[in-house]
Amino acid sequence: MQVFDRVRERKAVPEVEAAEFALGLKLFSEVLLRHRREPLFAELLPHVGAFMRKLKRRAAVQV
Repeated sequence: MQVFDRVRERKAVPEVEAAEFALGLKLFSEVLLRHRREPLFAELLPHVGAFMRKLKRRAAVQV
């Protein structure tokens, strides 16, 4: 629930999409980390990491 609240408070996406975004990102990230050594997922890891850093910086600026 904290993830949902943070996404909503920081206005990372429109409020009507906040729950979908937070849940999807959380579920995808967990699977990505679990399979990070597999070639398909290993390719995505740096890009998802960069996206998360940008998202956190953007959200921090809007608080």
